[in-house]
Amino acid sequence: MISTGSFVGKYQLLQQLNSTLRGERFLARSTTSFEDIVVIRLWYTDSHNTTLSHEMERIHAQLQHPLILPTIDFGAENGLFYIVTNYSTPVPETLCERLMKRQRPEPMPPTEALNILTQVGQALQFAHERKILHGQLTPDSIFLTPAGTALLSDLGVADLMDVTIPRDLPLSALAEQYAYTSPEQLRGEVSEASDQYALGSIAYELFTGLRYQPQTQLRAINPVLSPIIEEVIFKAIAPLAAKRYENINAFIDALTYAVTLPVDLPTEMMAAINNNGDTSPSFALIPCDQSLVFSTPDWPATSDQPWHPTQPGMTLPRLSGLLPRVLRASQEQSYIGGDTVPMLADSIRPKRKASPQDAHNTIRKKRTLTALILLIVLVPLFAFSVLSFVPASAATVKVTPISKHLTKIYTFNEMSGDSNTTQHQVPARALTYITPKQTKTVPVTGRNHQDAASAQGELVFSNVTRNQTINANQTFPTKGGVQITIDKSFTINVGETITVPAHAVKQGASGNIPVNAINGIYTLVDPANPTQTTTVSVENVKPFAGGQDAIDVTFVQQSDIDKIVDPLVTQLTSNAQTKLLSMVQPNQIPVGQVHCTPNTQTQPHVNVAAKSVKVSVEVICLLDTFIEQDIRDAAVAALKQDSKQELGINYVLQGNVVTDKPVLDSPLAAANGARRFHVKVDSTWVYQFTPAMQQKILQNIAGKNQFSAMDYLQHSAGVNQVTISTSGLGRALPLSIKTIQFMPVGSVSIK
Repeated sequence: MISTGSFVGKYQLLQQLNSTLRGERFLARSTTSFEDIVVIRLWYTDSHNTTLSHEMERIHAQLQHPLILPTIDFGAENGLFYIVTNYSTPVPETLCERLMKRQRPEPMPPTEALNILTQVGQALQFAHERKILHGQLTPDSIFLTPAGTALLSDLGVADLMDVTIPRDLPLSALAEQYAYTSPEQLRGEVSEASDQYALGSIAYELFTGLRYQPQTQLRAINPVLSPIIEEVIFKAIAPLAAKRYENINAFIDALTYAVTLPVDLPTEMMAAINNNGDTSPSFALIPCDQSLVFSTPDWPATSDQPWHPTQPGMTLPRLSGLLPRVLRASQEQSYIGGDTVPMLADSIRPKRKASPQDAHNTIRKKRTLTALILLIVLVPLFAFSVLSFVPASAATVKVTPISKHLTKIYTFNEMSGDSNTTQHQVPARALTYITPKQTKTVPVTGRNHQDAASAQGELVFSNVTRNQTINANQTFPTKGGVQITIDKSFTINVGETITVPAHAVKQGASGNIPVNAINGIYTLVDPANPTQTTTVSVENVKPFAGGQDAIDVTFVQQSDIDKIVDPLVTQLTSNAQTKLLSMVQPNQIPVGQVHCTPNTQTQPHVNVAAKSVKVSVEVICLLDTFIEQDIRDAAVAALKQDSKQELGINYVLQGNVVTDKPVLDSPLAAANGARRFHVKVDSTWVYQFTPAMQQKILQNIAGKNQFSAMDYLQHSAGVNQVTISTSGLGRALPLSIKTIQFMPVGSVSIK
């Protein structure tokens, strides 16, 4: 056995935390950095080290989940397999350790138990979807952080190796594992359903305070539990794997639904709770890492090897061996020497001596009486025996078919737009209300000053009489007297046409001249030789623009719009929400909050020059609703589909399906904000004998005596009870099926 101070890989073991069948847990220190304290879990195994490391690396890569205990290192050496996790203060306690803190067996509060089971269930479902089993789930595999998070550990270890059991391991530790092991796993058949069984056994313990005890009802231990919680847990720990839930999610959904339902308790029980504060029976507390005494295989006298569950000649302890047994003393009746004591009257009555004639008469009377008795008994029996094989003239066969009770809890997700009930979806129906548009006009408050600006344009020069340089700022008057000056100097040669940018000398709107305001021949004086002149044609083929006078302008600011919009939106939103809620019909279920969006229009827009602004506001509100009947109909359709798979096509619905009111899931339980509804449906299904089946039955019983016919019918499919009546002298069934009436009657519910 490994001990404190030993080295495993690069870790030195410092302190043992606990020891179970599945391994031992130590505080350890990394030899590469003495300051790094970790938690290391060890298993004893005969598996090959390299294979274990490769397989664990593959599994570890798939198990990244917030509810699975993070692994920082793993390895195998010298018959040990180890997994390393981070160390934190305080060290997270296991669920087993929390249960052991109890001073007496008491159930965990339902909401706390559901929180732990839901988190563990999510981690298990995540692993199952990746084809990874736990295989050894117990309360010691569940770590509880101070923040209330349940972390699942040891996933995949059971798939990697066969864990050997040390010879000196206490029987209590051996019992701890198998108390949560499913019957099929004890036979070597492991599946997702085996993990569900273990989780269901833990649920039993959390809701009752005691380990699972076969044939013991939860409510016998914890009377305040609702029957539906008991029903859900017993389905999860059904002895047959096929009778359990389809997957872990289905189990958790059903348990969530059951816990959220109110519990109606009898008046006497409520009084007992109010007076005493406790209705649970008295039981002895058994820690989750201990067990009651049970029988185990004897250790081989000469073997020094640890006992292994698969070792030849060894058998695993059965689950029933781990459970409490009640020994009942049998009553014994004693007899004294086998003799009978004569009655007192016989001992004191006087007797006369019997004669030979008296003895002869006594023998003759006994023989006569015996003959009469045989005659009375045997003659009717002989007649009855003969008539049993004589066909009757007609017969009626009344058959009570088997009926089965089918109860399901379905979960439906909301779906906007088209929905598919086969995928457990129900359509969300949105109610919409748009308020009447409200319009107001108010003066604007924005102020701005615009400086005067010169008009801009172009002048076209042509037909110069000789080559000439024309300097910038040369002015040309329009017909209306507006002075236009060119912006740059240029040289024009004879025969050329040149376009030059120009602007009005005077700022203001007067400079915005039209086309051909300048259109004529102008005489230019050469500055170097004033006596020499040149003529040139000048015109503006495009109008001048951009000239404006200096003015003060007003414009629209965002604050002008907000002071109108904000109060209008508040008022219209309140009116719209009230109106929208009044539109909900009695058959509709509103979900979520009313969502309102304002629609605002302004004329003109922000920063546009204006004296006033016109603002129009309307509010559009939406509310998601569900039609309750849609959910009920979807549940009935799902039930009918499931009945064909679970019961077969020969069962037909008797009466109507009873559906409970749909229950909206809590926002915290719904993933990604999607809404979910739970609805319970209850129904009775009766085996139906088709005409062809009836004819085949009649053909097989025609001419048979009633005993043979009853035996055949009672072994036929769908038959629960049978009565046969005949008419006529004979008691056997007629030879012709035309004189036999097949009559299905009534039903007896078989759950």
